[in-house]
Amino acid sequence: LPKINTVMEQLNKHNKSLEFREAVDWETFGLYDYPQVIKNPMDIGKVKNNLDEKKYKTLKEWYEDVMLIWNNCK
Repeated sequence: LPKINTVMEQLNKHNKSLEFREAVDWETFGLYDYPQVIKNPMDIGKVKNNLDEKKYKTLKEWYEDVMLIWNNCK
């Protein structure tokens, strides 16, 4: 999945990705209902880590995690 690494680098460097690069620190922000609202937290760093650890067996698995980031932010 080498092209995915390129996409992830571009996502990580994008100036509008800052809030999505690490897990939400919901306690610091006082978002105490976050764990109830967001059942499957995901962030760019976690996706990158999953790629590095070769946890994705298919492009679809990677895509679903990337889409989870965006769906969670809604």
